[in-house]
Amino acid sequence: MSWLRLAWKVQRWELIFLLGGSLLLALAMAIVAWQIEVNGDAIAACYEQPETAWSPECRSMIEFGSTLASAVRILGGAATVAPFAVGIFLGAPLVSREIEHRTAPIAWSLSLSRRRWLASRVLPALVLIGAVLLILGQTSELLLSSVEDGTLGFQHYGQHGP
Repeated sequence: MSWLRLAWKVQRWELIFLLGGSLLLALAMAIVAWQIEVNGDAIAACYEQPETAWSPECRSMIEFGSTLASAVRILGGAATVAPFAVGIFLGAPLVSREIEHRTAPIAWSLSLSRRRWLASRVLPALVLIGAVLLILGQTSELLLSSVEDGTLGFQHYGQHGP
């Protein structure tokens, strides 16, 4: 357990930032999916009326639907980029911090092997990030499944399963 505590102390701020950011992104996607489910029928009913007969309530619902559609695009793009950003922000400092502080030769010579040293640094973060990215993937699926297939368009090609 001491290597787990050491890995937490070394990567504490990166993990807090990335885990918190990913969970906030997942929460935002869940809220937008919920709003689409709740207000989807009202927005569709407003579009069925001729544009000249739109009431102020319909105009505000259509504007809200437009905001939701742009939120789907932004959040979907952020969910696509999130695993790469997490990999860069967690992976790069692992070895570079040791090299920068000139402790790499000591750390590597005291460890049984370099692979074991790297595994003791990567595995705790990998388990946490894997769990959070699974949550992020599920909320991304929830968000994209709440939008009708015809409105997904080509920009979501390959991001959504059957």
